[in-house]
Amino acid sequence: MKTLGLFKDPSDFITIDAGDTIFEQGQVTDFMYVLIEGQVFINRNGVELAIVESGNIIGEMAILENRPHFSSAVAKSTCRLIPIDRKRFQFLVEQTPNFAFDVMEMLSERLHQMNIKAAS
Repeated sequence: MKTLGLFKDPSDFITIDAGDTIFEQGQVTDFMYVLIEGQVFINRNGVELAIVESGNIIGEMAILENRPHFSSAVAKSTCRLIPIDRKRFQFLVEQTPNFAFDVMEMLSERLHQMNIKAAS
């Protein structure tokens, strides 16, 4: 994420220990997360879909679609995350348009990776 520098205030961080669940499949939340440090397993019905590395976002569909989470996110290692609610997301997009491009780029990359998995 090129706009990662927007998230330098340590008061924004939450820490999640390895093995702890960040959000669960089917759960309704009002947050997406910027993964500042660590790795996160994304799984659906116990099947691993992806491992997300620091510098990416997770849970963005909760903000964009206003639906329950499609998958679960579990910390693979100790993680530092910044929760972003819808109001803050809209502020970031309005004030820093490149943030929106970063989010779209990540979504596009995830879709591309899922297409590769589906084709094999």
